[in-house]
Amino acid sequence: MGTGNRMRCGLLVLALGLAGCPEEEAPRGPTPLVAPGARDEARLALRQALEDLRAPAAGPARDLEPALAALEAAPAELLAGARAFEAAGLLEAAVAAERLPLARVEGVLVRLGPAGLAVLAQGLRSPEAEARGRVAGRLAAAGAEGLRLLLAALAEGDGADAALLAPTREALGRLARAGQVRERLQAVELLPHLASGPAQDEALAALVGLLADPAPEVRLSALEALCALGPRAAAQAGPAVALLRDADEGVRQVAADALGRLGPPAVPPLAALLTDPAEELRVAAAGVLGRLGTPAIDALLAHRDASPRVRVAVLQALAPLPDPRALEALRAGLADPEPRVRQETLRALAGREADPRTVELLGQALTEREPLLLRSALESIDRLGTRARPAAAALVRLAREGPPEVQLEAVRVLTRVSSEPRELVEQLGELLAAPAPGVRRLALEQLRAIGPGALGLQRDRLRQLATKDPDPGVRQAAGAALDALGGAAPPGQGFG
Repeated sequence: MGTGNRMRCGLLVLALGLAGCPEEEAPRGPTPLVAPGARDEARLALRQALEDLRAPAAGPARDLEPALAALEAAPAELLAGARAFEAAGLLEAAVAAERLPLARVEGVLVRLGPAGLAVLAQGLRSPEAEARGRVAGRLAAAGAEGLRLLLAALAEGDGADAALLAPTREALGRLARAGQVRERLQAVELLPHLASGPAQDEALAALVGLLADPAPEVRLSALEALCALGPRAAAQAGPAVALLRDADEGVRQVAADALGRLGPPAVPPLAALLTDPAEELRVAAAGVLGRLGTPAIDALLAHRDASPRVRVAVLQALAPLPDPRALEALRAGLADPEPRVRQETLRALAGREADPRTVELLGQALTEREPLLLRSALESIDRLGTRARPAAAALVRLAREGPPEVQLEAVRVLTRVSSEPRELVEQLGELLAAPAPGVRRLALEQLRAIGPGALGLQRDRLRQLATKDPDPGVRQAAGAALDALGGAAPPGQGFG
């Protein structure tokens, strides 16, 4: 086989996205039991056949029928791997040189597996519809490899060539109904390629049919393929949403992730699921509606649920939405009678853009009396960092007057959200008069950490604490702070 022919065959196979036939893989066709002597004879005949095909096209006409007969009769294992590529390239060259008509070598090319199918697919470019249809039929009968070539040829045109389209439709239908899971998975892989042409409705219907396949891996793949089509599959949102009820947990999880890609058409069937008796389904539906974003906000806002878990799922779905109504729903969530709902609402608020209204709500949450909820509010404020600076006054109140379990954490969060040093020093100065000695000690520590300038601003309070505070630990800390001042920086240095 010439280098040019070998390269043409290889490039064609690569261009169509087909893997090369591995050395150990036998090409298509029957694999009869061959006695050792007969195998030797067949090997010699095949060698002679390839030699005949290599003969130059120029000169006296050479009868290639014996070579074709040898290729047709050769045991499948002799046509594997590199030999298949060589034979396919030689046949391609013979057809190009008009030494053989393509119609005569079609059967042999099918036997040669992917390499031969790639050469056969050149016949799909014939100007004669009958020839294109004949080649398309052979490719369609060759399984997934042939179908990939057919779909590639359809994609090169407008997808409406009836000579190619009819056998492609039929073959994909057979593949989708095949008994082997592997073949049905191949159908799922290939059907989306027909979903943008004249066969769009059939392709979508076939994918929807596979949503009910007995094998969960087929259902899962069909769902992902359908949802990946986006708006083109919008009319099939209902059957796709039904997989949220699937018996297989993996399919249910993928369904929740994939359905968001269908866009607004998925909202009505998902909204209907919000009233399903199964709590798990209502939670899943709320999560997917949240991923759909603003188009789903009316369905989410309209839903009222007796289950705290579902109410949490709805609030989490609303939290990222910029619509002011979503923030009002979160405000209502902070007043929910169930503590867990209030706690999750606080966490959801922390995930929002830190606009003044969000920070205001978090600051209001610091009036809670339950330590668990207050810790959640503090965590949410802490996540916002300096963007939560407007909540500083509420943090000071909590450190002074809140439950003892959260007072010290309120001081720590205060130091992380304040972006103005002088303002923070003033706030810590207020906490030097807090009723709890632990708060006073922590405020002293924070002032010392800021530096001598901060201590200097609180010198008078430090003297009072060092001599009159009822707690010995506070008196000791205040005295140490005064000693650290000594001849240090004057009050306020470093605070502009």
